[in-house]
Amino acid sequence: VPGPPPPSGGGDTAESSAASPTQPAMGVAGPVDPTGAGPQISVLSPSADAWLADHCPTFTRPALPFMSVVDRLAGAAAEAHPGRQVVGLSDVALSGWIAFDGPRQLRTRVSPASEHGRVTVALDVWRDHGSRPELARFQPTATGTVLLAAKPGPAPVLVPPLVDATLVEDPYATGRLFHGPAFRYLTELR
Repeated sequence: VPGPPPPSGGGDTAESSAASPTQPAMGVAGPVDPTGAGPQISVLSPSADAWLADHCPTFTRPALPFMSVVDRLAGAAAEAHPGRQVVGLSDVALSGWIAFDGPRQLRTRVSPASEHGRVTVALDVWRDHGSRPELARFQPTATGTVLLAAKPGPAPVLVPPLVDATLVEDPYATGRLFHGPAFRYLTELR
C-alpha cells in the first residue's frame, strides 16, 4: 500500500519532522486527544473488503459509503475518549468521494473533548502523486463534530406504522439505487 507505514503499538504516532520524498512525516495537523491515542491509520481495499465493490455511486469504481465515513468519525471519538458514548454528530462534511482503485490508507485525528463533550474528528486519505512523490500526503477529506456523554439520552419515540401506504417498485430492480447485494437491506417500500 503506498504511503507511510502504519504506526506500531500505541501512543502518539507523530513522526520526526524530517521528511523524505518517498516517506513524508505524518505529523499531526491539529490537537491530539489527551489519552495519547494519536492518529489512527487503517487500510481498506476492494480485494480484502469485498463490500466496497457493492457501493459504486458512479457505476464505475467503488467509493466509501458516507455512513461508513460517519461511523469512522464516531468510532474514533469513542475510542479516543473511553468511558463516554457517542450521542450525536453535527457539521459532518465530506470534500469528495473516497474512491478505490486499490488499497487506500485512512487516518483519523481526534481533538480533546470540550467541556460540553464536543470532539472534532477528521478523516484523512493518503494521496499518492505518482511521479511527484514530494506531493504525497494525507489529505483532509471528512470532518465532523461528535457529541460525547457519560450516558445516552432517552430512546427516540417509535414512528407509528403507515396506514394505507401503497407498495412501490423495488428500487434495486428498477436501477434507481446503485447499491450491490451487500447494501440491499430494503425488502419492501411503501
